[in-house]
Amino acid sequence: MTRPHRIIVVTERRPVIRRLPWADIDDLLRSFRPLVDIVPTFTRGEYRLTPRGHVGVFHTTNLTWHVRPKIGWTGFRFLLGEDIPARAGGPTQREADWPAELATLVAHRLAVLMYERATAGLLRGYAERETVSDTVRGRIDLGRQTREAGRIVHRFHLIEDEFTTDIAWNQIPVTVAHDLLQRIGLAPDVRLLLTRAVDLYPGVTRLSRLTPESFGRLVYDPRTTAYRPLIELCRLVDTSPGPASASDNEVAHKTSLLLNLEQLFQQHVTRILSQSTRLPAGWTVNPTPPVVLRSSSGTGDLELLPDLLVADAAGGTRGVWDVKWKRLAETGPEPADAHQALGYAAATGSRVAGLIYPGRRFAVRSYSADGGVRLFVVTHRVAGTAVRLDQGIDRLVRLVFTTGNGPAAL
Repeated sequence: MTRPHRIIVVTERRPVIRRLPWADIDDLLRSFRPLVDIVPTFTRGEYRLTPRGHVGVFHTTNLTWHVRPKIGWTGFRFLLGEDIPARAGGPTQREADWPAELATLVAHRLAVLMYERATAGLLRGYAERETVSDTVRGRIDLGRQTREAGRIVHRFHLIEDEFTTDIAWNQIPVTVAHDLLQRIGLAPDVRLLLTRAVDLYPGVTRLSRLTPESFGRLVYDPRTTAYRPLIELCRLVDTSPGPASASDNEVAHKTSLLLNLEQLFQQHVTRILSQSTRLPAGWTVNPTPPVVLRSSSGTGDLELLPDLLVADAAGGTRGVWDVKWKRLAETGPEPADAHQALGYAAATGSRVAGLIYPGRRFAVRSYSADGGVRLFVVTHRVAGTAVRLDQGIDRLVRLVFTTGNGPAAL
């Protein structure tokens, strides 16, 4: 029988001091270094821990970690795009229950997006299939045909291109859905909703596990535009149990769930800008567009990836914006952040550069350079009532598109 883990409850971006076993410190350093900053204190065995950039549940050798969102449930639902009313009773604040509420929120959002794609018609593409036939269709698999030569007469081992829904664009959400359905404590109504959503993807294979290579197989083109919100949500979700020391724990497999808040915030800003009715005709909001700096010395080109690039109908750059999931200091942005935004503006030829930070109210600072480039530093509201959050969206949208047209009317 597996001994129950001790639960450590922490809040994202808020430092705490905890006494931890050596095995768990080793797990944190090896497997979760991007998730938690670890600084030894002057007391033996005690460490100052600061969770950063993720919320959810993960496991080390002796401990189960609950990382709660600093912005609260309203702000988290806001970033996730869950504009529906809270379920009956609302999200509980009890430490033992909120991980299940987190899984329920994510599962509900995934089910809604999967329903939308299935209703509109699943994307199809060509996928290779290994078959055996009396006649030649497609191309012969020479390796298998050679190995089987003489065993089966007049049978051909073939590789055929099949036009099917069993492609990466559908396999990834189905895989994430199956992982979420294993979560302990998932609300019964949402579990049923997600199960029915998966049933709308017949014949789609569940992948053994999701890796960066799984997403690397995706080929983006105009046909896939409607799929991108679904795929971007899948990128946020990590259900892996953690290090090998915790991977044999059945509870770890059924409770592990992490969400990347930095990516979630970037997706939120992209969504509200690209879906806004204020978007000028012909303009586009392009997430992470590659900006290539050509090498004149033959040492290889450099590729930059700004978070957002606003372009007009003619393809001209009207603004380049970088999204930061961290607190903006009262003195202004860190020099490295400003250098990054101004570097993107120089590389794209934009006269407008911007930095967007989360905050409890909307605020704007602007800076001008002698070269004519203006830097806007924005605090975007992610906490408060629904009315206040909607007002923050409206002000951010007006700012981005007004600055792209010329002098800002702030």
